[in-house]
Amino acid sequence: MARSSSSSSHRLHILLLSLVITLVAWSTEGQSSAGFVRSPLSQSLLLGGTTTLHCEVVGVPTPEVQWWFAPAQRDMINEDDDGGGSDDDDEDVDNDEDDDDGDGDESDDDNDVDGEKALGREATTVTQQEDIASSSSASSPSASSPSASSSSLPLIPWLSVTDVDRDPSELGPPGLPDPRGAAGGRRRPRQRHHGRTFSQLWDGDRGGLVSLATAYGPRGAQSGLTLRGLAHRHAGTYECRASNAPRRNRPRGAGTGARGGETLPIPRWVRAQAAIGIIAHPEIRTSPAVQLSGQDQRPVSLRCELSAAAGLRVLGHAWLKDGRALPGSEDDSASLTTTYSIEVTHYSASGLYTCAFHTEPPVNSSIAVNAPLVVEAPRASESADEGGSVSLRCDARTYPPPATWTWHHQQHDGTMQVIGSVRDGGEVGEDSGTGDAETGRAVVVVLNGGRRSELRLGPPLVSSRDSGLYVCNATVAARLAAGVAEEEEEEGGVTDEGPAWGSGQVSLRVRARLAALWPFLGIVAEVVLLTGAILVYERRQVARKRLANGAGKAALTLGTTRH
Repeated sequence: MARSSSSSSHRLHILLLSLVITLVAWSTEGQSSAGFVRSPLSQSLLLGGTTTLHCEVVGVPTPEVQWWFAPAQRDMINEDDDGGGSDDDDEDVDNDEDDDDGDGDESDDDNDVDGEKALGREATTVTQQEDIASSSSASSPSASSPSASSSSLPLIPWLSVTDVDRDPSELGPPGLPDPRGAAGGRRRPRQRHHGRTFSQLWDGDRGGLVSLATAYGPRGAQSGLTLRGLAHRHAGTYECRASNAPRRNRPRGAGTGARGGETLPIPRWVRAQAAIGIIAHPEIRTSPAVQLSGQDQRPVSLRCELSAAAGLRVLGHAWLKDGRALPGSEDDSASLTTTYSIEVTHYSASGLYTCAFHTEPPVNSSIAVNAPLVVEAPRASESADEGGSVSLRCDARTYPPPATWTWHHQQHDGTMQVIGSVRDGGEVGEDSGTGDAETGRAVVVVLNGGRRSELRLGPPLVSSRDSGLYVCNATVAARLAAGVAEEEEEEGGVTDEGPAWGSGQVSLRVRARLAALWPFLGIVAEVVLLTGAILVYERRQVARKRLANGAGKAALTLGTTRH
C-alpha cells in the first residue's frame, strides 16, 4: 500500500514537472533577444551641417530603443548654449546615486558592462553578458508587442520632452515608460561608463536642433537621430541602445546587491556606438564669377582648388549645376584642383555651378555664372470661365533669379494697373505676395527659388473686368548671385552686361456665363429656320398639287361631253 502511494506521488510530481516545462516553453515560444540590423556609422562632419544617425533592431517582443551621448571632451561643451537652458545639462554629471528617469537604468561603473568603443568606420555592437534571472517567468506590459501591420514603418516623432501634458501612452508603443516621469520635469538620466558620462537624448533637445524619431513594428524597431546646426559641442560618441527584456527598466530592491540603499538595474541592453567628429569647412579657392553676354563667345572654364592645409584626402571630384549633377563631370582623381568647361555659352548655361570634392567629410564650393535676365511666358494666352479662377505664369530662364516680380493689367484706356508685387524673392511653394487690395482677388506667388511667378486671379472672375493683357515684370536687384564676394566684381571678374529687368505678356479671355449658350441658341435658330422653310415649301407644294389636280379634272370633263 505504501509502495502504491509512493508510486502515485512520484507520477504526480512527474506530471506537474512536465506541465511546468510545457508552460515555460509555450510562454517563451517565438521570443528572441534584441539584435542590431543597422547601426549608426562613425563619421566626420562640417560645422553648421546636418546629419542623421540610423539604428534598426529586431527582436520579439518589440525592443525599446534609446539614444545616449557622451561628449568627446568635457571642455568642448558650452553649458550656456544649450537650447536656451531648456535641458538639464547644467546639472552634476557625476551624481550616480540617484535614478531620476524612473527606469532604474543608472548605475556605477562596476555594474554596467559597456560595449567596445566604436572608433572605426562602422559602429561596434556589444551585447551585455549578464543574464536576467527568471526573465521567462516575468510578464510585464513593457514587453508587450505594439499593434502594427508591418515591421518596416516610416519614422514617426516619439518622446517629445516639450509636450508634458500628453498621456504617456500616446508617446510610444504600449508599455514603454515615459522618460520624463509622472509629473514631468525630472532631470536627464545620466550614466558613467569607463570614465565617460553618457546622457540620454530626447526629441527637441538643444532648442529643437535634435530630432528623435522611432517607428515600432511587431518584430523590431527603426530609429533616427537628426542633428542640425552642428557645433564642436556635438562631437563625441552617440550610442543606440535596445532591449526587449521584461525587467530591463526594473531596479533591484535594496539588499540585493545595492550599496547604501541604492537601487541598481539588471542590465540587458545591446548597444551600438558611433564616433562623430566636427571640423571647420576647409578653404576652397575658386575662379571668379562669370557674366555671359548672351552672344556667341569662347568657352568658359571654371576652376576650384582645395587648400592643402585642410589635410583631407581627395578621392574624386564632381560638378553640379543648380544642385543637379552634370553628366561626364565626375572623376576619381586625387588632385586638389578640378576644372569644368562650359562649351555652350547661351543664356541657358547660366546657373550656380558647384565643385564637389569626394573627401571625408565631403566639401564643396560654388561659382555663379550670370546672364542677362530673360523672362518668358510659357503660354501667350489663357482662357477661363466667368465666376472661376485662373493662374497666369512667367518664368525667368537665367541666373541669378529675379528679386522682384510685379504684375500689371492693361486697362481699356491703355494704362497699366499694378495687380500685385513680390520683393526679395519667396519660398518655394509659398504664397509670398498679395495683390488687389480692394477685392483681394489677386495673389502673386513665387516658386522654384524665385525663377517662376504666378498670378492667381479669382474667384470670381468677371468677363468685363478681368479680360485683357497681363504683363509680368522681373527685376534683378543685385548683379551678383548669393555667395559671390563683392571683391570679385571690383577685380573685374564680373561685368554688368545686359538689362537687369525682363517682362512677359499673357492674354486672358474670360468667357461670359452665357457664352456656352450662344452656340446652342444658334443651333436652335437654325433648326427653327429650316423647319419653317420646310413647312412653307410643303404648303406651297400642296397648293400646287391641288391646282394641278383641279385643272386635270376640268380637262377630262370637257373631253367626255364632246363625245
